[in-house]
Parts: sequence; C-alpha cells; structure tokens
Amino acid sequence: MRTASFAEFAKIQGVSKPTVSQWKDEGRLVLIPVEGRKYPLVNVEASQRLIANTTDPARAENGKINNPNGGSLAVAQFLSDDQLTHKMKVARAHREESEALLAELTLKEKAGELVLASLVDQTIVSVAADIRLSLERLPAKTSSVLSEMTSRVEIEKYLMQSIDEVLIDLAQNIRNKRNELIQQQDIEVEL
Repeated sequence: MRTASFAEFAKIQGVSKPTVSQWKDEGRLVLIPVEGRKYPLVNVEASQRLIANTTDPARAENGKINNPNGGSLAVAQFLSDDQLTHKMKVARAHREESEALLAELTLKEKAGELVLASLVDQTIVSVAADIRLSLERLPAKTSSVLSEMTSRVEIEKYLMQSIDEVLIDLAQNIRNKRNELIQQQDIEVEL
C-alpha cells in the first residue's frame, strides 16, 4: 500500500492541492490516520480507484473491477450502499441543477435578456456622460433667448420645450447605445 500526503497526492494526480482538498470533502479519498500527524495520509491506489469510479456519477459501471451487485467494486469496498446512493444522488442533482442553470443562461443570452456586466457598465458611464454634457449645454443654448423674454409664462414654456428636446435627444441616444450594446454582446459571444 502506497501512501502520500495531500501535496504529494496532488503532484501524483497532476492537480492542485485545493482539488485534493475538494476530493477529501466529497469523500472521494481513502485516508489513513497516522498518530502524531495533524493530517492523515492518502492511500494512493485506493483513492485513485475511488476517484476514477466516482468521476461520472451517472455511470455506475465505470470501474475496471465490477461488483456483481452493481456499481464498481472499488467504490463498494469503501462506501456502504446508503453512502454511495446518497453521494451519487447529490452529485447527480448538483450536475442537473448546474446544467439547467447553464441552459437557462444560454437561452436568456440568445433572447437578448442577458448582457455582459462589463458592457453594461461601459454603456452606463457613456450615457451618464451624455446626460451631464446635455444638461451643461442647456444654459448656453437657452440664455440668449431667455434674456429677451419678459413673460414668466413664455420663459417657462421655452424652458420646458428646451428640456423636452434634450430629453428626446437623450432617449434616442440611449436607444442607440442599447442597440450598440446588443451588437457588441453578439460579437463577444461569437468570439
């Protein structure tokens, strides 16, 4: 029986240490407690079989040595039927939930309901700059006409008309930016 520390087992498997820790948390390692050591050692061969046999929980016969009662013998040696059934159900449910979420996101993205956050941020900054610029130009645009007006009603009417024009222009600008955002999203998704 060959044993290894978590770090050594990670090297043997060609994976990161966090992956080995995840396998430990998932119950996919055969561990051997050693007196005087804070962490147990990994039974290399048994853990490799257990990992191989639990990689795809949808296949119960994916091990090389099969158990006549179903499932692989390597897994059956280390887990009771209840534990194995529970782990497989949890793994299958997790996989199905992930696949459903991914399918939903893909559908929303294709329907134009989902846009990259970076593109939205970029557009918001651009729109905010346009609003500020439009409002800053309003006094210069209206002051010469307003200075010649004497009636309060005329002044209010002219200001409202000027503000409406700015808002209509901004609304059109926002629609254009929205369309540009959708086109950018389509291009980035294709890449």
